[in-house]
Amino acid sequence: MGPTLAEYSDLQCGPAWEVLRDRGIRSDDLAWLMEAYKFVDPPRLEMDVTTDGASVEVLRMGRQIEPIPACPWSSAEVARSRNREIEAEVRKQREDESP
Repeated sequence: MGPTLAEYSDLQCGPAWEVLRDRGIRSDDLAWLMEAYKFVDPPRLEMDVTTDGASVEVLRMGRQIEPIPACPWSSAEVARSRNREIEAEVRKQREDESP
C-alpha cells in the first residue's frame, strides 16, 4: 500500500498504479484503504535538498519500497470488498480523533 499511497500523491502514476489499472482497480475502489494506511504511516514533512543545494520541506506520503510488493487484490471486486470492510474502522478512527 505504501508505494500506491506515495504514487497517489503523484497523480496516480507509476508501476503500482499500472498493476491496479491492469486489474481494473481505480483509486475510488481503494479510498478507505488509502485513508486507513494514513493512520499507520501518516503524511509528513521531510527536509530535502534541491539540485541547487537549497533546503526545502517536502510533504511525503507513504514509503517508497523496492521492489514494489505484489498487489494484494486479485481483482477489482476483491479490492472493493476489502475497501468496504475497512470503511467502518476508518470512520470510527475519525470519530475518535475528532475534538
